[in-house]
Amino acid sequence: MLIWFSFLGVTGLLHIFENPVVLSAFNPVHAVRILFSPANKRGFMILGSVFLAATGAEALYSDMGHVGREHIYRSWPFVKICLILNYLGQGAWVLSNRGDNVLALIEDMNPFFLMLPQSLRPVAVLLGALAAIIASQALITGSYTLVSEAIRLDLMPHMLIRYPSDTKGQLYIGTVNTALWIGCSLVVLYFRSGTRMESAYGLAITVTMLMTTLLLAVYLMKVRKKPVLAVFVLVVFGTIESVFFFSSLAKFAHGGYVAVIMAMLLFGIMVIWHKGTELEQKYSVRLKVRDYLSNIAALRNDEKTPPCADNLVYIDKSDDPETLDRDILYSILDRDPKRAAAYWFFSIHLMDEPDVVRYKLETFGTDYIFRVRLELGFKNDQFLNAYLRPIVSDLLASGELPRQEKRFSIYGPSDVGTFKFGFIRRSVASGTELTRFEEFILTAKYRIREMIGSQIHWYGLDTSSLIIESVPLSAPRRQGRTQKPVRAE
Repeated sequence: MLIWFSFLGVTGLLHIFENPVVLSAFNPVHAVRILFSPANKRGFMILGSVFLAATGAEALYSDMGHVGREHIYRSWPFVKICLILNYLGQGAWVLSNRGDNVLALIEDMNPFFLMLPQSLRPVAVLLGALAAIIASQALITGSYTLVSEAIRLDLMPHMLIRYPSDTKGQLYIGTVNTALWIGCSLVVLYFRSGTRMESAYGLAITVTMLMTTLLLAVYLMKVRKKPVLAVFVLVVFGTIESVFFFSSLAKFAHGGYVAVIMAMLLFGIMVIWHKGTELEQKYSVRLKVRDYLSNIAALRNDEKTPPCADNLVYIDKSDDPETLDRDILYSILDRDPKRAAAYWFFSIHLMDEPDVVRYKLETFGTDYIFRVRLELGFKNDQFLNAYLRPIVSDLLASGELPRQEKRFSIYGPSDVGTFKFGFIRRSVASGTELTRFEEFILTAKYRIREMIGSQIHWYGLDTSSLIIESVPLSAPRRQGRTQKPVRAE
């Protein structure tokens, strides 16, 4: 990137020396004259094209979170100076070649490449391609940041996030990477040229900057408690960006609609996921584990019921160690009674530290019910089997878990028996009091979850022994017109 921006600055500076009159462009009077000149056939909408010169600044927001503020502060002045020099150089070249009919016939004329000597153009193409590849990290890191934060806010489905270093800001989301690859390829194939792509790009950037200003104003108002500064930021930056936004609306029909469609698609996924989660929480029921200890004990000791496994494991999302999701207890006691020597209920929580691995345990005074809160550093894998075995070994050593005789195994006798993992998949049942909109939201959320991936993959249980049950959402049933059947004679 240092070579690329240095190349831009030097090539632009050489043409400025050839036609120094271009430096008068720093006088804003010329911009005002052009805006209101009769020769300006586009009028106010010309600002939509001018705005493209400022694009790239929006990438600083995502970059700053990944590489640090100081690095941006140190590098950006150099970048900005080189860009200005190159823009001035292009302007100087255009002024020097006014009236050239051959150049006027070139469709999609690009002053940057045309102002370079013929022998230097292949170098510029190569450097530009390499710079574009490097600069694409702004899109990648920005997408990773937004998706990871959206997951934390429960606005998007859970995805597998990998952290290659001890810095939480450095992450990798394979699903997002694949989506970017496919999406970018389709956009390039659709537009086929950078000129056509400018319309979608310019409109997207103006909206991005305007939204950033609104969010900053809300942050200053609500969090920092500085209403005067919030109003100042909103008025100054909001006015400038609103002018560019309205001038860019003309680009909607020329490709801007593509950016709007993509934004609405992502927005729709967020609304569906967030609203679906609200509905699940509304109709979810949590039961106190202590109220069902006797039922679980009776099932465990009932020799008439065939054993399901020595250890039956469920994953529960709640932070409350005293309660369990009703569907989990229903799966154990009612759906198909599952007799086991020990019942495990895990809740997994990601911490802000990179390498933390610890757990908290609640046994309810038994030696066969274990409510485990597993706390993992953000860099650690969430493969449950890798943590379950050491926890079992700890409890065996302390005597909190009775030894489970396992005589038949290719690895020889063992004190730990078999494991099965139970998973509950909710579905939307017919005949509930849910509205059609609510049914659509929940059905769409479950479809999205199937496409993104299941908990089985997140927790590394692909090859484990699984029990997967579909359970209807616990929404109230619609009162229909039914009668008790009468036996016919």
